Amino acid sequence: MIDTLELLSALDGGLISVVMLRDAGVSSRWLERLVATGVLTRVRRGAFVLTSVWRTMWPNERYRLFVRATVASSPRALVVSHLSAAVMHGLPLVGEWPQTLHVLDAGAGGGASSRLMTSHRSVPESDTVLIDGVRVTALARTLADIAIAETLERSVPALDAGLHSARVAANTVARLRGVPWGSEEMAALAQLAEHGLREQLSEELELLAPRRWRLRAERAIGFANGLADGAGESLSRVRFVELGFEIPELQVRFDGADGRDAFVDCFWRGVRKGGEFDGNHKYMRGVILKPGQDPGEIVFAEKRREDALRTQLNSMARWVWDEVLPARTFFRFLTEHDVPRAQVRAQMPRRTPSRPSVPASAISLRPATPLQPVPESGPAKAAGAR
Repeated sequence: MIDTLELLSALDGGLISVVMLRDAGVSSRWLERLVATGVLTRVRRGAFVLTSVWRTMWPNERYRLFVRATVASSPRALVVSHLSAAVMHGLPLVGEWPQTLHVLDAGAGGGASSRLMTSHRSVPESDTVLIDGVRVTALARTLADIAIAETLERSVPALDAGLHSARVAANTVARLRGVPWGSEEMAALAQLAEHGLREQLSEELELLAPRRWRLRAERAIGFANGLADGAGESLSRVRFVELGFEIPELQVRFDGADGRDAFVDCFWRGVRKGGEFDGNHKYMRGVILKPGQDPGEIVFAEKRREDALRTQLNSMARWVWDEVLPARTFFRFLTEHDVPRAQVRAQMPRRTPSRPSVPASAISLRPATPLQPVPESGPAKAAGAR
C-alpha cells in the first residue's frame, strides 16, 4: 500500500485526491484508517498528502497544497488573488498564514468569506498567469492588492521581494548578453527593471483603489526597495520607521582584503555602523554548492567577509526573527546596540521614485520587467511561507 501511495504522491506534486485513491482501489473505510493511523494527512476535504511528506514541508509549501487542492475541488473556475496569489508567486508573508483561499469574484461585496474562501471584487478584470496549474493574478496586480489590503508589516516584505525579483531577472539577462557583473551598466539595468515594476504598480493602483484608500498603498510602494534581501530585512526596515530610528543604506559594498567585494545588509554611514538580519539560511547566502564542495568552505568565506567588514566598520549588529518580530523587543535591541535615532521622524514616501537615468549603452539591453510566466489577459469567466 505504501508503494501505491508514494506513486500517487509523485503524480501530482504530493497532492493525492480522493478520486485517485478510489481509482487505486482504496475504500472509504480504508482511507479513514490511513488518516487515523497517521499515514495520510488531510489537506482539506477530498485531498490528502503523505504524512511523511507533510512533516518535511515548510508553511508556504503546505499552504500551496491547500490552494491547489481547493482550486481543484471547485466546480467553477477560480482566479486566486491577494495573499494566496502572493504565496503562489513565491512572495514572503510575515505573520500568520491565511486560513482561507483568496479569490476574485465580480459579484463579491468585498471580503465576502466562507469557511474555506475569501472573495474579493474583481473590478477591473485582472491579467492572470498559470502557476502549478492554478490561475492567479499577475505579479503587479497581486502586489497592488496586498499594498491596498494589508498592513505595512505584510505588504513591504512582499513588495521588496517583487522588486528584488525584477532586479535579479534584469541582472540575469544582462549577464547572458555579456554585461560585466557589478558594472554601472548592470546596476542601471537593475534599477530600470525595478522602476518598470513600480510603474505597473502605480497603474494598478489607479484602477483598483479610490484616492482616499490609496494612502497606505502608496506609502508601502514608495518605501519598498528591491535591494532588500529577504523578508527579515524588509520587516526590519519597517520597524526602523515605526520606532524612530534612522533608515540605513542597503547592500553597501566594501573592498575585501582578498580583493573580493564584501557587502553589508544595512549601513548607517554617519556612525559607520553595519547591521544584518540573520535568517536560518544566512551563512549560505543563497549559494549553490558546486559538486564536491564542502559547506564549510561557504561558512569560512562568510567569516572572511565578516572579518573584512569589521576592519572598515566602527561596529556591527546582528538580529534574528525573535528580536525583530516583537516591536518592543526590537526597540530595546536597537537602543542597546547604539543604532542611531532619526533626527527627524522618518515618513514613508507617498510617490513612486522618479524614473532612473540609464546609460545609452544599456537601453538596447532592457529586458521585459518583471520576468514572469507569460500572462493571459482577463480572468476566467467564472470568479474565482521558507
